[in-house]
Amino acid sequence: MADPGSIVWDEVLAFWLILWLAMPMGLVGQAVAFALFRYFDAAKPGPVAWADAQFKGFGARGAFGILFDDFVAAFCTLLVMCPMEVLVSLESLINQELQAQTPSALEADLTHISVQLLARGEKLVTAESCTGGLIAAACTALAGSSQWFERGFVSYSNAAKSELLGVDPALIAQHGAVSGPVVRAMAEGALAHSAAQASVAVTGVAGPSGGSADKPVGTVWFGWCLAGRTHSEVQHFPGDRAAVRAATVVHALARLKALLQPG
Repeated sequence: MADPGSIVWDEVLAFWLILWLAMPMGLVGQAVAFALFRYFDAAKPGPVAWADAQFKGFGARGAFGILFDDFVAAFCTLLVMCPMEVLVSLESLINQELQAQTPSALEADLTHISVQLLARGEKLVTAESCTGGLIAAACTALAGSSQWFERGFVSYSNAAKSELLGVDPALIAQHGAVSGPVVRAMAEGALAHSAAQASVAVTGVAGPSGGSADKPVGTVWFGWCLAGRTHSEVQHFPGDRAAVRAATVVHALARLKALLQPG
């Protein structure tokens, strides 16, 4: 029984029922559901054809028939969609479980750092500018970090670098806060102002503003001081502020892990 062209509310109501029962559903899932519903409603296979044949005619009986076959089409769509949704949900749960069981590279680096520091009988101090304490937060997120993490300095301003770490203001004026000499002074000053034996320091331009031609956004200087030696290097990270800060944390700890390797 062909639906009158002027009547569309029945199809809208039936498809809304599909979306309501099958949500949450992404855009692809909604498109698949709509295609299936249109197939069942237009081609009228099996049970949809049966439902359509039960209520022919005009008046209340015909009106109910127009609505009934759309509801049957919606029910058939849901029968097809449900196994698909179950498979998608099951895949998502499996992926989450695998991720929960697989430590991230950052966690692996931190575990290695903790083992090396404990073996040396040493502790770590951090001096951070552009990351604002994220490196210290990553370290202390590891259980048992109190045995090897001593403290963290957030020396965000130039004044803080001088007051907390003893960085010479003249050094900052000459080279700029984001520079090799300053980050080396930060790493050495962190050791001098703590009871730690190893340090990591970072200063950079995370953005979105503050960059210049010679120090564009994403420029980060790193300093590490351990075993009586100070190391420094510069990196240029792409992305927005969050991406630059996250990359800085990862690189600072990955390089510290390498420097702590025996031999």
